[in-house]
Amino acid sequence: MQKSSSAMRRRQTYVLALSLIAAAVSQYARAGTVNGGSQTVNAPGDPNESWTVSNGGSLTVTPGTATNQIDVATGSTLNANGATIATSASTGNSTGVRVGARSTVNIQNSSISSTNGVGLLLGDITRTNQPRPTATVSGGTITGTWAGASLSNNSSMTLQNVNVSSGPFTTLGVGNGAVVNFDSRLSVTGGTLTGDKNGVRVTTEASNPTPISSTILSGTTVIGNTGAAIFVSPQFANPNFGGHTATVLIENGTTLTGGNGNALETAGDITTNATIDNSPITGNIVGDGTATLNLTLQNRAALTGSVTKATSVTLDNATITGSLSNAGSVTLQNNAAITGAMNNVTSATVGANSTWSMTADSDVQTVAMNGGQINLFNPSAGSGTTAHTLTIGALSGVGTFFLGTNLSTRTTDLLNVTGNATGTFQLKVRNTGAQPSDLSPLTVVQTGGGNAAFSLVGNKVDIGVYTYKLQQQGDNWVLAASAAQPGTPGTPGTPGTPGTPSPPVELTGSARTVIGLSSVTPTIWYAESSVLRSRLGELRLEDRRHGGVWVRTFGRQFRATPVDGVDYRQTTYGLIGGADVSLGQLLGGSWLAGVMLGTSHSKLSFDGGSTGSVNSYTAGLYSTWLGPSGYYVDAMLKFNRFQNDAQAIMSDQSGATGGSENKGVGFTVEFGRHMELAQGWFVEPYVHFSRLRVGGSDLALSNSMTSNTAHTASMQARIGAAVGKTLEFSGGLVLQPYVKLAAIREFVQNNQIVVNGITFNSDMSGTRVQFGAGMSGYIKRNLQLYGEVETSAGRRAYQPWGVQGGVRYTF
Repeated sequence: MQKSSSAMRRRQTYVLALSLIAAAVSQYARAGTVNGGSQTVNAPGDPNESWTVSNGGSLTVTPGTATNQIDVATGSTLNANGATIATSASTGNSTGVRVGARSTVNIQNSSISSTNGVGLLLGDITRTNQPRPTATVSGGTITGTWAGASLSNNSSMTLQNVNVSSGPFTTLGVGNGAVVNFDSRLSVTGGTLTGDKNGVRVTTEASNPTPISSTILSGTTVIGNTGAAIFVSPQFANPNFGGHTATVLIENGTTLTGGNGNALETAGDITTNATIDNSPITGNIVGDGTATLNLTLQNRAALTGSVTKATSVTLDNATITGSLSNAGSVTLQNNAAITGAMNNVTSATVGANSTWSMTADSDVQTVAMNGGQINLFNPSAGSGTTAHTLTIGALSGVGTFFLGTNLSTRTTDLLNVTGNATGTFQLKVRNTGAQPSDLSPLTVVQTGGGNAAFSLVGNKVDIGVYTYKLQQQGDNWVLAASAAQPGTPGTPGTPGTPGTPSPPVELTGSARTVIGLSSVTPTIWYAESSVLRSRLGELRLEDRRHGGVWVRTFGRQFRATPVDGVDYRQTTYGLIGGADVSLGQLLGGSWLAGVMLGTSHSKLSFDGGSTGSVNSYTAGLYSTWLGPSGYYVDAMLKFNRFQNDAQAIMSDQSGATGGSENKGVGFTVEFGRHMELAQGWFVEPYVHFSRLRVGGSDLALSNSMTSNTAHTASMQARIGAAVGKTLEFSGGLVLQPYVKLAAIREFVQNNQIVVNGITFNSDMSGTRVQFGAGMSGYIKRNLQLYGEVETSAGRRAYQPWGVQGGVRYTF
């Protein structure tokens, strides 16, 4: 009995062991086969069951179904939607889904993974000349160890909005990548490709009859955690794997992120034709010097990063912000732009509306300009204070070079052509208001010969107070001041031999603007004063026993030349009002006094587009005395505050602004006689004296030009007469038309203006003749309207027109 019990226990143990072994074996050995025909696997499926589809068979995996690896053999089909396909096998076929020759898979919104191999494998890199398999995957995820997805044997893989990733493992000759492309066709739209080393690895197969791969990335995020986002190279450094061509298209907002800072790398015996289309890429593009790298950026593509050892670089309506070094040909066309240095570049072609902006010294063997521009001076890129040299072996074509100069330190950007220069070129030289201490010529272009013609944009450049011209000296071109130089004296002892006349001085737009603004205050002061002077004249034609209030508006235009070479047009508009009262009798005559307030705005226009403006605010006291015989004395004391603004336009059409403020005080005294004649006629001869002093001011422009004045003075005498007639109408209407004529003399000849340490003399002295006509009218006994026009002309000032009008109400 004890024997029987012991035997039974042994039998139970054996049965249990066999059951466990059977269960274990069944866990790994469970497999489904579709050999021709079709089969559907429904949810929930079996995550331990692998499938083999062969001989034209078709397998369908429905949503929610889990399986182990699936092998789609020659000429077969797999359709999966919402499935989970995962393998963790450590030996043998460790691929999630493997697709053989002539086979097709369509996978949607599924998870494919392998913990010891490739998630999705198309073709077999150990077999060559196999018919092409195809795979289309949309949505879902694919993960693997050395590759999330791999394609070979001229296979075709399409990924749409799929997130693909690879782990930290590598395989010999391939490395690691989220997707690895062996001479096949890969198209990715949307989604994310994240590799532990590279996001996309493009490589080669041996003895492939079609040694060409195609990789299209459209709106995709590509990340290489420790390496480049995209890495292109042969599988092995072996002639059987070399000589292939890889085409890479990066388009529609694709982004590339490389853990080593490189967006694209290429190495070895392979030709890479990479195109970036309408995508912003940050990262470097690097060749190793043995690979052929042809890079094209187009359709508003933008690369922020350097390009190294590229065979050719073509930009078509695209930009690069970064340096280019050890490159073959570089072509810019159709609004393309490069901001960065070029070093050891074989050739560069800059097409129409395209720009290369240097950020450091550069050297290019040959440069062909096809209507584009090269900026040696580029302050927006950080080169505003550093002089750059562009060294070119040979220069040809038509184009523009933008240079910066600093004559104060005798430094300049330099175009250095070591060989021949042919063609027609313009130099756009940075204008500045800073004054150089050395006016000697400065070389900006050096050539080794040729018939190239260089000229300045606008034919001149503004540097400080004077303009500079471009002059040829042998094979070089220099900037030379256009300011007058001392003439050549005659030979001693040979009287009558004149010296060589000096060329005319040409002032810059900035200098003309600050000189004009510093000279304009007297004309503004007199324009305002003339309104009050006319007001006092009215009082001699009316009842002076009553005071009143009045307001007048006026406008005048002047054309003045205060300094040789400085001509401006001044237009002034203003409004002035006041009130006066009768103070009774004084020395047998009537005495009246009043106060006034007003404002005016003046605009100055200069040749070349520069403008200036002055806002004036004024207040004053005035008085008039009229004796019984018609003799009169008028006096006025007026204060002003001037706010000056300059908007200078330099020869390169860049602007400079600045402002200042000053105050002025002046007075006028006039003595004359109002004589009544027969039939309502009257005549009024007079002499007039005025004196003005405006305080000094300092004005600094944004282009570093400075100016200052100690003060501005004016002293004028005027002699003239007015003739008119009083016309009385029924109903109380009275009109008084008149004409006036005067000669005005300005005595001050020296108002000094110091611009950049150079002294100029504003001289408005001389005589001018003034003619005017006007009319005052009494609408009612205590309401009067008034209007007047005038013009004047003289040596330094011409007033084409002046007009004023107003109204007065008596108490």
